[in-house]
Amino acid sequence: VLGELMAATAFREILSGLSFLHLHHIAHRDLKPENILVDYNGSVKIADFGVAHYFEEEESLEPRSLRELVRTQSRGITTKTEGTWSFWAPEMCSFHPFSAYAADVWACGVCLWTFIFGTLPFTALGPEELFESIRTDTPQMPHRLSSSLSDLLQRLLMKEPADRISVVE
Repeated sequence: VLGELMAATAFREILSGLSFLHLHHIAHRDLKPENILVDYNGSVKIADFGVAHYFEEEESLEPRSLRELVRTQSRGITTKTEGTWSFWAPEMCSFHPFSAYAADVWACGVCLWTFIFGTLPFTALGPEELFESIRTDTPQMPHRLSSSLSDLLQRLLMKEPADRISVVE
């Protein structure tokens, strides 16, 4: 469990790395605390690109802002679910086409939740129950947070990708 200040510092660096990836047409697709490394200087790095996807077809398209990449219905679209189930976005749990960029932002929210509370926001005994929980449940924060951190978590964990905060925001 990290304090709010340490979690904010790590989270800011994760977002910086994620924005670089998305601007270069790469979705990580398995963001989780185990794939976040901290070096001896305290710098945070994203690791394990084993299931990352490079959207090569986007190279020839007009550039989009990070805000648009998260909310677009035409960029970073895939039907292939990858990664760790507890970090899947609701749209992944329905097994329909989804934006891998928006799913990465959701996974950032789950990471931040884990940094702060030391638990996952959604748990279940089996995958189907977990997917249903991710799609429908609203996690209850185990303890009070600053209003800005509480608001950020709620905006990162919006069920609808179009309503979810973007990397820039």
